[in-house]
Amino acid sequence: MLIILATVIYAKLFPFLSVYFNKFKSIKNEDLQLKIKHLTSKTRFPGGDIKIKVSKLGQHSSHGAEYMGIGKSHFIAIYESLLMQLKHDEIIAVLAHEIGHWHNWHSLKSLCVNLIQNIAVFYMYSSFMHNSSILISFGFR
Repeated sequence: MLIILATVIYAKLFPFLSVYFNKFKSIKNEDLQLKIKHLTSKTRFPGGDIKIKVSKLGQHSSHGAEYMGIGKSHFIAIYESLLMQLKHDEIIAVLAHEIGHWHNWHSLKSLCVNLIQNIAVFYMYSSFMHNSSILISFGFR
């Protein structure tokens, strides 16, 4: 039960905690901002919170975007390197893909799958932990 509680709390707090471990800034280009506002209103993405994730060159090899959070605490971060490489319509397509993750509840579904996996692993561990025949078969005495 403790694992379930810890996982849910982490999932809710991650968008707030990521601000302390990453550097974010707002999108300066007004034309792109307008297109993003149109996309978020069309898809009903609440708040329309899209941030630029700044990473120093070489620090991250990824050029993409990520959706974070569950419930009301969520946002989309797009890497600065991606903004430099793509045209506005391509950026909107990437953001639409990330909004699709929100729309299809992928974060919550992933959270549930992870919880089931964690429970299964801890159950198996507790079942085998005191089984001496298994320990001996792996060479432990």
